[in-house]
Amino acid sequence: MNRGVSYLELDQKDKGMSDLVESILQNPKLDKAYFSMGKQFAKENNFEKARENYTKAITLNGKEYLYYYKRATVYFLQEKYAKAEADLKKTLKLKSNYANAWNDLGSTYLKLNKMNDAIASYLKAVKFNKELAEAYNNLGSAYRKNKKYDLAIENYSKAIQLKKDYYSAYNNRGLAKILISNYAEAVTDFNKAIVLKKDYAFAYNNRASAYIKLEEWKKALLDADKAIKLKIDYAYAYYNRAIIKEMLQDTEGACSDWKKAGELGLEAGEKYYLSNCKTK
Repeated sequence: MNRGVSYLELDQKDKGMSDLVESILQNPKLDKAYFSMGKQFAKENNFEKARENYTKAITLNGKEYLYYYKRATVYFLQEKYAKAEADLKKTLKLKSNYANAWNDLGSTYLKLNKMNDAIASYLKAVKFNKELAEAYNNLGSAYRKNKKYDLAIENYSKAIQLKKDYYSAYNNRGLAKILISNYAEAVTDFNKAIVLKKDYAFAYNNRASAYIKLEEWKKALLDADKAIKLKIDYAYAYYNRAIIKEMLQDTEGACSDWKKAGELGLEAGEKYYLSNCKTK
């Protein structure tokens, strides 16, 4: 079995999986082999096969916290959040100080609209691992959604301090700064996010939002255009660009973009198109 795991670590999938299957044929109760196969399937985004193998590993050995944790990550990616929650709780029952599981439980609670539970879980994560930048970033987002913007900015800043190239934390901190009307500093954060990730459509669109607030229409238009170029189905970028075009007295262009935003599922875009453009 160890040879099979080594092959997988060397990205020699066929040899690795073959060895693991052979190991299971020789010893059907080899839970670690099923676990390793589950990780390989998860790596390939074959989540159903991953779940099946993690479940076999758990059936054979229900005392290994990582088995539940890895299955929880699969359930989360499958948007089966209640099952992810159950597995993460089982993980933490077996290893109560596992910061990654607390962090993931927080993200699961966010998906289940359990805001207070999410915040409590993220706080547990950073209690057990004060170096876990992702948990501070997630805690910041939970506080932002809870309209506690100062706490959001504080935690995004901690994430950035721990991970200097954390582009999504810069982007998130910029969003929080927009919400407290600190538009110039928001632009600075979006600038940094874009330097770190040049194809970051969300940061371009968010910077466009900040430029809209600053009434810097030409800069805003360039950013909205870039966001759409990078992500052609980005409804919010079309919506932002419509606002910009309206302010630049391009009514036809604004209506076209509001219509497109609506077609992409943004209700506000459809509403604005129907009330301001449909009869023109």
